[in-house]
Amino acid sequence: MFEQLLSQEPLLSFDKVQSVLRSRSYAFKGLQTIALQAVVGSEGRAQDFARNFRPQGHHLHRLRQLSLTGSPDPIEVFQMDQVYFIRDGHHRVALARSRRATTIQALVTEITVRAEITAQLAGDEVMLRAQLSHFLQETNLDEHRPETDFRLNQSELYASLLEHIEVHRYYLGSQYRRQFTLIEAAASWHDQIYLPLLQVIQDSGAPHQFPKRTQAELYLWLTYHREELRCRGEYAGDEEVAAALVERFSERPLQGIVKRARRVWRAAWQAAWEKPEPPGEKKRPPNPG
Repeated sequence: MFEQLLSQEPLLSFDKVQSVLRSRSYAFKGLQTIALQAVVGSEGRAQDFARNFRPQGHHLHRLRQLSLTGSPDPIEVFQMDQVYFIRDGHHRVALARSRRATTIQALVTEITVRAEITAQLAGDEVMLRAQLSHFLQETNLDEHRPETDFRLNQSELYASLLEHIEVHRYYLGSQYRRQFTLIEAAASWHDQIYLPLLQVIQDSGAPHQFPKRTQAELYLWLTYHREELRCRGEYAGDEEVAAALVERFSERPLQGIVKRARRVWRAAWQAAWEKPEPPGEKKRPPNPG
């Protein structure tokens, strides 16, 4: 079912993905045999074809012409990690797909990407991976600590992470009285700020209670609430902030049921200990006679 949904999507726009990716590294890789299933996008004609390249009426004449020409020339593509964007040869791909071919010859220009992009990803997920790649390109954190996962489910949050790094960069400059590069500041932020907070988050059980949130999202969530508490003068420590978030906002259905049950039990317990006085008998008005 998921593959069927993907096949109905239009091709991804190379220009849109590259505008987010902002990769500065291109390399011509020559003639290669590539998987047709990995062709997911187009430069300039993204709206003309779906991912399955099923021929439509206005393409049939061109496909008939191609079928009579014998062996077609190789197509031209951009490669981004494990997927390809067509520069030239859309109809040749459509013809190959209609013949149930699985591969095609292509002249490949590779674009450096620092996040995994696969043909199984939907369009919005590809854009998120492109945003992640740009974040890693700017900070070099994938080389500094390749084991750390910086994935986010909202693209605008990458700007928040960069803002945290820039604030740390400012304080580093003030402390050491010299300018730090963004890459230097990112490495310091990761080791001195980010990793210790991730440990607090891990110890609190938050990853288990919020399975839909990534580590980076939990970090941003904790720091946001921490600053709110500081502004109100109620901050008591990162461990307390993490524990409070788990207690109040857990996304686990069972955890929510347990919390509601606890509230009901506490209310019943308090009511039992209040010992309200029984209602007295209503006093009759005095008999005027």
